[in-house]
Amino acid sequence: MRRRDERGAGTVLTAVVLLGLCLCLAVGLVAVGWMSSRRHATQVADLAALAGAQAFARGDRACPVATEVADRNEATVTGCATEGERSAFVVRVEVQVQLRPHLRGAPGTVTVTGVAGSAVSGGG
Repeated sequence: MRRRDERGAGTVLTAVVLLGLCLCLAVGLVAVGWMSSRRHATQVADLAALAGAQAFARGDRACPVATEVADRNEATVTGCATEGERSAFVVRVEVQVQLRPHLRGAPGTVTVTGVAGSAVSGGG
């Protein structure tokens, strides 16, 4: 009976395992980057809504202030609305942030809405 030559089999197995580990690392890094972009969008939306609500409460227009805050934090306002009177109001600000890293064929942005004002309930 002839024995098969198995020299090099360990090298191929090691290469396949390392390739799999590199692929898992790359997927993990993309997921972490996207979660970070989502968290950034949420924080900017909330901050812009709070700034807009503060401006509205003191008698100014909410949306220009919210837009300025979003711009300073590398986000784009895609929607802004003030509902109610000065005594009880809500400011809704929708912001869009670029997803990083950007992958071809994948979504390029994330959109989040922040809400603030004197009529927003804090209960849950």
